Amino acid sequence: MFAFTHLVFAWLSGKVYEKISKIEISNTAWLLLLLGSLISDADFLIDWTWGTEFHRTFTHSLLFIAIGFGVTSFILWKNPERNSIAGALAI
Repeated sequence: MFAFTHLVFAWLSGKVYEKISKIEISNTAWLLLLLGSLISDADFLIDWTWGTEFHRTFTHSLLFIAIGFGVTSFILWKNPERNSIAGALAI
């Protein structure tokens, strides 16, 4: 998928979540949801910088998602919305 399709899928996932749960997603959660959809392709920078074939390896794994969720939860541990915000980043 291209970056644009990652963003569209994240946006659609957020809208479906809002529709099903009848809970409005906060602006912070929207930002992290869209940012998180692009993080998996950050390895393009490694490929481009060093000329490697790293794309679609570690950053496209469930382990990367779990680590991202854990790090975000740890950073936002005092925030009462932390699970929804960390979940938005992980999705």
